[in-house]
Amino acid sequence: MISVYGNISSVREGDLIEITGYKLFYNNFDQIIPIQINILSSHNTVSDPHVFDLNWTSDDLTHEYGNRFHVFSLVLHSVEQDTYGNLSFILENMNTNYFYRGRYDSRLPNANEMTEYILSLEDHIVNLENVLLAYDDTPLFMFTNINEIILIE
Repeated sequence: MISVYGNISSVREGDLIEITGYKLFYNNFDQIIPIQINILSSHNTVSDPHVFDLNWTSDDLTHEYGNRFHVFSLVLHSVEQDTYGNLSFILENMNTNYFYRGRYDSRLPNANEMTEYILSLEDHIVNLENVLLAYDDTPLFMFTNINEIILIE
């Protein structure tokens, strides 16, 4: 996973973009500091989210990075907030005891609302809707808005 730091307000879902910049390592993640963001085309079709198979292991996911998923019945726990306000947490499949990681970047809009919401979900069962699967050293679900995590119980 490589994050982009800078003003990306002109980029919309469905845009095909080209980023030119410098790759740095910041806050335990690879990051590009963009010099330029070119929108190559807009309004491209974005694939529908896949239903996530809770029996998948890290090895099974190598061809799924960059896709969005619906994932059902995970327990959200071990929420940690770093000095920058980013949230990291664990999503546990209670049937298989398999763990997935989740992350929310505090630079996104409505960061305070999202932080409060995720903290309120600790130790509860949630569904994930249209959430992005990324990768750094293991699979990682990246959350961008409050509608992607739904409290079940």
